[in-house]
Amino acid sequence: MFKLNNKASNWSLAFALAAGIGATGNALPVLADDHEGMIEEVVVTGSRIRRSNADSSTPVTVLSRAEIDGVGTTNIGVFLEKLPSNIAASNQSNNTFSGSSYGLVTNSLRGLGQDRTLTLVNGKRFVSGVTPNVGAAVDLSMIPTPLIERVEVVTGGASAVYGSDAIAGVINIILKDDFEGVSLNARTGVTAESDRETTDIDVTLGANFDKGNAYISMGFSDEEGLFARDRGLIDLFPYDTDGDGQEDTNGFLGSSGLPDGNFGGFFGTGAPANLGTGVGSELTSDRYNRGGERALFNPLERRFARAGMSYDLSDELKLSMNAGYSETLTFTEFESFFYNIPDEAFTKNNQTVFDLDIASNLVMPDALKQSLLGLSYSPTTIQDVGDRALFVRRMTDIGNRGGVADRNTAYLDGSLEYEINDDYTAEIYGSWGRTRFANETKGLINNDRVRNGLDVELVNGLVQCVSAVARAEGCVPVNFFAPAGQMTAAEVAYISAISTANAQTEQTVLGGVVTGETPFEMAGGRIGIAAGVEYRKEQGFVTPSGLVTAGSTTTNQSNPTAGEFDVTDYFAEVRIPVLDKLSLEAAVRFGDYSTIGNATTWKLGFEAPVLDWLKLRGTVSESVRAPNIAELFDGGGETFAQVNDLCDLVTSTTAGTIADNCRSIPEIANRIATGLGNDNGELDIFRLTQVEIQGTGGVVGGNANVGEETADSWTVGAAITVPMVEGLTIVMDWYDIEVEGAIAATGRSEVIRRCFNSTAFDASCAGLSRRDNNGALTGVDSSQTNENNLKVSGLDVDVMYSTELADLNSNLRGSLTANLLYNFQNENEQTGIVSGLTDDFVGEVLTPEHRWTMSTNYRIDDLAINWRMRYWAEVGDNNEASDGGRLVGSPLNDLDGVFYHDLRAAYDVNENINVHFGINNVLDEEPEVLGQGTNYGSTGINTAPAAYDVIGRRYYAGVSVDF
Repeated sequence: MFKLNNKASNWSLAFALAAGIGATGNALPVLADDHEGMIEEVVVTGSRIRRSNADSSTPVTVLSRAEIDGVGTTNIGVFLEKLPSNIAASNQSNNTFSGSSYGLVTNSLRGLGQDRTLTLVNGKRFVSGVTPNVGAAVDLSMIPTPLIERVEVVTGGASAVYGSDAIAGVINIILKDDFEGVSLNARTGVTAESDRETTDIDVTLGANFDKGNAYISMGFSDEEGLFARDRGLIDLFPYDTDGDGQEDTNGFLGSSGLPDGNFGGFFGTGAPANLGTGVGSELTSDRYNRGGERALFNPLERRFARAGMSYDLSDELKLSMNAGYSETLTFTEFESFFYNIPDEAFTKNNQTVFDLDIASNLVMPDALKQSLLGLSYSPTTIQDVGDRALFVRRMTDIGNRGGVADRNTAYLDGSLEYEINDDYTAEIYGSWGRTRFANETKGLINNDRVRNGLDVELVNGLVQCVSAVARAEGCVPVNFFAPAGQMTAAEVAYISAISTANAQTEQTVLGGVVTGETPFEMAGGRIGIAAGVEYRKEQGFVTPSGLVTAGSTTTNQSNPTAGEFDVTDYFAEVRIPVLDKLSLEAAVRFGDYSTIGNATTWKLGFEAPVLDWLKLRGTVSESVRAPNIAELFDGGGETFAQVNDLCDLVTSTTAGTIADNCRSIPEIANRIATGLGNDNGELDIFRLTQVEIQGTGGVVGGNANVGEETADSWTVGAAITVPMVEGLTIVMDWYDIEVEGAIAATGRSEVIRRCFNSTAFDASCAGLSRRDNNGALTGVDSSQTNENNLKVSGLDVDVMYSTELADLNSNLRGSLTANLLYNFQNENEQTGIVSGLTDDFVGEVLTPEHRWTMSTNYRIDDLAINWRMRYWAEVGDNNEASDGGRLVGSPLNDLDGVFYHDLRAAYDVNENINVHFGINNVLDEEPEVLGQGTNYGSTGINTAPAAYDVIGRRYYAGVSVDF
């Protein structure tokens, strides 16, 4: 489908003999949350003590293999993001405009972020798939879905058992480890629009032998991408059409950055030069549709290979080993660069080696020269003009921007399990994982070469670059002012740039644990214990290309990242069956980190089956999340997000500490007094131009001194087996999680606010801010700090029902099972530690008050039918005016609740062959509209893809062969 560095994008398709249509088996889902009997005795997620999964104080939602199959996806991350307790932190649609995270699939329990959601594989940590300058989270695309047996989800309170990162909870993916026989699966799919075709093939072979089992599994998946132009999407924006000051209609916006260029639109005195297809900020028609060029859904090629074995070295000693390799290839694309000559070529990174003389320049059209030279302030060079005019051009001659990303993960794990006696078992385990990332970014422009190509001279009747060094490097004159499509191939080749970045994350884990039952017996049974030690080391680096590090291209400048840390944890757990109907649990974990020093976490819980049909349970815990490599060691990257300069509109008489501090800056005081820099020389005010407001750059990076996060959480719940209705079980759990010192980059506007509100004022804000000669902010830097306190609370409900159906003559007519997972969100708040301001997100787009998923399954003889319905409640783009939401109070802010329906039918042809067919989004539900300028919307996609389906109705069919 695509290539990176001439590397073939496909592995050998030696197993393509499976070509056809298909996916996995057709067994009905075991829809369990605290179901007894599904597994007689397991190590329940959230504990290391072996017991029935009904005997747990911690809420555990168990999702079977068949439930995963019923959703019609071969990516476990896509399945998990549809759970009411979870949301996509990153998927193939909500990160299409990202520089490094596009194509990733990561999850966020409770919406607390991917860094606070710990993902395990077989109860053990798995290496991060996120570049170490962005964060730390498992890329779920790397998990071999065909090998998944079940998934267990735990809410909060798991740090005492698993260590850092489990503040929101744990997703534990259990893989099969005793496969026997041969399983071959194939599937294909397509949308109702006949696009985004998908193909999935996998094969697994396994065998039992005298003392163990061995298996090998391989798979390939190809999901085609989707672009906004494929669905006729345009660049939408909310408009006020009736003049009441409130947006009421979504309409086309477009960009004034046109392929033919926009040279003019002067701010201040002087007539504009109308040399492009429109005039500057007055342009109202013939706009460029950026949205149509953006990726709507990133393509994703995946392939994996995994092998493992278990072997009984003796009656007491068992060896288990697994090894695997997963790789994903993806790309993204978006509109060509909107290039501004003064900003990019002559101002960015203080490039002042030379300036561009207007009168003598041989490339600039005469009409533009005369318009510039005739301005009242008599500019002679490009830098004299500065921000008072537009010198912009949509660089369609260079082509669209975008990138190709190749990620691969290799991993090894092994364990020795020793049965000490009938009561105790010891395990020594270890794992190693490494994710490598290679990225190529296209559609960039080399600013150094643009400057060289514009600085030309006439020699012997020929126009050439002035710099001899540049000419030796292939410099050609660049006619930046030519109409679109008229740049020569030589010009395009000279100023085009491709950047690369390489990154790696590596994780090593070694540990040992002893579990068992002590001789001490209480009224409810013997006391269970677990104790052990674990060592973990995390390493990572990111190496951008030299052009990016130097800031010489039109992508944001980025510095290298490199760092590592390790931690040794000591942990213990105890379960005390005080009474026949009351058990108490306790866990504690002490960690010694190389970064934050010592940290202790703990958990207390109870489980009380007080009646045959009623069980009560609850937990209280304190958790810790240590900062990851990105938060500690990110070298920093450039940003141009808008900054609120508190000095804007300050006059000579404005009162208060902020105004006094502003006027203490000589450049600002001079602008107030003289009007120089203000539009039309306006006196007695410091008024920023629109270009100045939008032009504040800066660097955001890590902070080696950032501290750990702590969280207090509690849950209380009940499981009811309804006596009056056979087969009906209702499980309810209330959760409450409070995070103190949540790590985040301090907002750059907040950096300025804190600085200018101080009586001990420093004009440079401790070196974090910079201003130009006119007093305008040119740069504000920021870093990671313990910035916020977070609070989430709510109710999870799991309703399960199963029955056998019969006709009037009592003949069996099949079986029916149904499962409803529901989440009520009571609180979702973020409070700034310094500002004290609180944002309440409940009812906003990604945090609806109500979410639920219902799955109904009917089976008769060899036919199984699954109907799945999902609901996302009505929401708003922002609920409070203090959030700064564009749509607050607007009818556009009332987004309706959305129902999605999925159907799947599977049929056993014989005992070896199963075929199935499915339709997702049966009613072809369209997403709610959120255009550019909204809080949760985005250009081109025009919705929030973590909440709404952007693909539409799609079909899939497949076959599974087992023998």
